Amino acid sequence: MIDIDREPVEIDVLVAGGGIAGLMAAINAADRGASVLVAEKANTKRSGCGATGCDHFSCYIPEVHGDDIDPIVIEHERSLQGGYADRSLTLTFLEHSFGRVKEWDDWGISMRPTGQWEFTGHAFPGRPRIFLKYAGHNQKEVLTRQAKKRGVQIQNHL
Repeated sequence: MIDIDREPVEIDVLVAGGGIAGLMAAINAADRGASVLVAEKANTKRSGCGATGCDHFSCYIPEVHGDDIDPIVIEHERSLQGGYADRSLTLTFLEHSFGRVKEWDDWGISMRPTGQWEFTGHAFPGRPRIFLKYAGHNQKEVLTRQAKKRGVQIQNHL
C-alpha cells in the first residue's frame, strides 16, 4: 500500500479523469466560476484514448450539412448507437458540436488541417458524412493548457 500524505483541498467540482471529456468538463465548470480539481491516474497531457491524437468525431456544421440537422441526428444514431441513444441528448450534442470545433480551432487544435472542413471516412454509401477529420495530435496538451489557464488544479498520478 502506498501512503499518500496530502493536505485536504476545498473545491466546488472534482473531475475524475483527465481525458478529453474530463478536461472539457473542468474547463466548462471553471468558465462558470467553479473551483475545479482534475484527478488523473496518469498525466492529463498523455492519458486516455485522446493521447495518441484523435483525428475525427461526429459533428454538425450547418455550412457543410445544410440547415436541417435531422438527417445528421439520424445518421449519428444509426452509425454510433444503433438507435439506442436518447434523441434529445444526441440533438444537444450535435447542436453544440460546431461551437466546440470553432473553440478548439481557436485554442490551437487544427480542425481544418487541409484548410476546409473535411468529412471523410466512416460513412455508408449514400448516407451523410458526419465525422469531421481534424489534426488532434496536440489536443491533450492544448486542453490541459486551457484548463490550467482557467485556474483548474490538476493532480496527475493520483
